[in-house]
Amino acid sequence: MTDDLPKTFRSKGQLIGGVAVAIIGGGVGVGSVFSARSPVFALMWAFTGLLCVLMGAKLASARIRVDSIGIHVVNIFKSFDLDWTDVESFEMGRWTAFPSVA
Repeated sequence: MTDDLPKTFRSKGQLIGGVAVAIIGGGVGVGSVFSARSPVFALMWAFTGLLCVLMGAKLASARIRVDSIGIHVVNIFKSFDLDWTDVESFEMGRWTAFPSVA
């Protein structure tokens, strides 16, 4: 281990994509609510816009944190910890659409 731990790794593309999904989905949801002709349609689009904002925020918050205890991975759907005793090797894929840990 080095002295510069803890260190956090994030994907800039994933961060930008998550923020874009949140902004565009939220904007579409809000715009549709104000232009809806029925309350059911407005409620449906409000829920869809809220879902886009939440998923975009989860996508933007994905990261890998490395410290002296182990590795903490935060994905869009779940988070988990790996102790250093459980890790045989650590590799991060940099040139894919979404970063990967193997």
